[in-house]
Amino acid sequence: SKDRYVVFIVYDSSMNEIFSSADHENAPYWDFKVENTLDVVIQVKLDPDKKSSGCGVMLIGFKQKK
Repeated sequence: SKDRYVVFIVYDSSMNEIFSSADHENAPYWDFKVENTLDVVIQVKLDPDKKSSGCGVMLIGFKQKK
């Protein structure tokens, strides 16, 4: 798809990579299921093989456990 040029990388607080959208064909959305909260760092960049400039939007939502 033409809109799969943004790469999201999620790191834990020790900067260990725990997820990269590049490993999933730069999927435009994904859901995480976690057992508890954790601090993360999210790095966003353009895939240099697909786009050299542009902008991206990130929306983060939470589903409350019932």
